[in-house]
Amino acid sequence: MSYRVEYAAICFTGKERVNNEDNFYVDGRFLPEKNSGLPGLIEGTFLSGDRAMAAVFDGLGGCEAGERAAFLAAKTMGTLLNSKAEKEVAEADTHSLINSMCEELNRAVCGSQANATPLSRGTTVVSALFRNGKVAAWNVGDSMSFLIREGRIKSVSKQHVADYGFAFGKPPITQCLGIPVDEMVIEPYISEFPAREGDIILLTSDGVTDVLSEEEILTLVERGETLGETTKKIASVVNLRGAPDNTTAVLCRVQI
Repeated sequence: MSYRVEYAAICFTGKERVNNEDNFYVDGRFLPEKNSGLPGLIEGTFLSGDRAMAAVFDGLGGCEAGERAAFLAAKTMGTLLNSKAEKEVAEADTHSLINSMCEELNRAVCGSQANATPLSRGTTVVSALFRNGKVAAWNVGDSMSFLIREGRIKSVSKQHVADYGFAFGKPPITQCLGIPVDEMVIEPYISEFPAREGDIILLTSDGVTDVLSEEEILTLVERGETLGETTKKIASVVNLRGAPDNTTAVLCRVQI
């Protein structure tokens, strides 16, 4: 069963950062390596299928290291989705497709970073694949995704962070794209569920989740008449609260 997916996306530097280390991929669109985010909202629709994937990337390592990693991951995702043989993609099960994508994105990021130590430079990824009447949300790192359905919000991601206490700031992440294969096996978390009419999938960097609670996100979604309006409201509240980090959000709504 195929279905349509409406999307809206924002990406901006924030008020405390001097450069943007976030990036995204949706419907063939992503940002160049050197960017200041999007000038405004982008919107559109695409059809579900074997290549229907959306994603958010949050670069790690500071300055050029993070933005390059996020850019390479976004660019490589688009290249892979467009270049793989149709039969090969159609015959692969969803988990195999995602694991293969993750391996190749990791290889692309690692290949650009000679002499980098594990977790010193790289990018998180949180993504959703829309195929076979289902949605498969997956992630590596601490960027999050949410399913908003029938007035409820639920995280469909798993944060890869250290489980010990941390006196200041957030706990360090334990996985990201950019770890050499001889150092660690990257294991994306995958949550697959049937697509239902009106489902909203939110993919976001921590520029959103560090500022807004799940309940606040749900309230903003319920108040928005359109997906674009909802996305603008999320950006507005993040800005009102100081926008301390790069902020990216991609909202996708299922239309069956």
